[in-house]
Amino acid sequence: MLKRNFQSGALIFEEGSKSDAAFEIVSGRVEVFSQRNGQTISLGLLSPGDYLGEMGVLDQSVRSASARASGDLVCLEFDPTEFIKRICTDPGASFRLITKLCDLVRKSNMDVIAKHDDSSFMDSAPGDDKANVIIYADSPALANAIPPTGVPVTNPKFTVGRTVSPTVGMIEGLTIEDTKKSVLSANHFTIFDTDSGLEIWDDSALGTGVNGVKIGREFPTFRQPLKQGDNEIIAGGDGSPFRFKVVVREIPGS
Repeated sequence: MLKRNFQSGALIFEEGSKSDAAFEIVSGRVEVFSQRNGQTISLGLLSPGDYLGEMGVLDQSVRSASARASGDLVCLEFDPTEFIKRICTDPGASFRLITKLCDLVRKSNMDVIAKHDDSSFMDSAPGDDKANVIIYADSPALANAIPPTGVPVTNPKFTVGRTVSPTVGMIEGLTIEDTKKSVLSANHFTIFDTDSGLEIWDDSALGTGVNGVKIGREFPTFRQPLKQGDNEIIAGGDGSPFRFKVVVREIPGS
């Protein structure tokens, strides 16, 4: 096991390269991304305690994405034998790994469901006052990003996150400028139309508040249902300026 230090922006590994090590983040954050047709697609932001590069080590495949330091980074590097021994002998390490894999499977399932969903969200368009779910600004920090008429949710999987220029981080959603890159994650939270109703899922570093309930990787759950009517959403930790009002006119299936 080695302790590694990376400066902000440093490439940790590249997509398609050999998976010869796994990492555990000690401090700092890591952006995971992929390249397609000359564009960079942001896949997520990892925080202290997260593993990085473990999938390729476990199934002996090449790297499925690239990773770079988002700010100064300290992490532990394990060769394949060391990493497998760690998760076999350390219950805490194996639990974190299993939890992460469960999260990935859930999100993959929701992607498949969203592609086949015939939800009426697909009929909504910007400025459509008949949209079932509309996102409004609830703080001055969002005044320039969201018009007074709000932003209709136009897809059964609708993501809100930080603008990552010149990357393309989301297929369908709302991107907001956060010049300090200190509060919003590239894919911060997603509104899902699930079989059990409308839910918000957090995929950020700092978490999301949904009607007073905090969700995210540091909290008991990463998902929370939306209620009919007004919903208060806070993206980021305590004191975040990114506050939204999500209005749900009708809960699907109710």
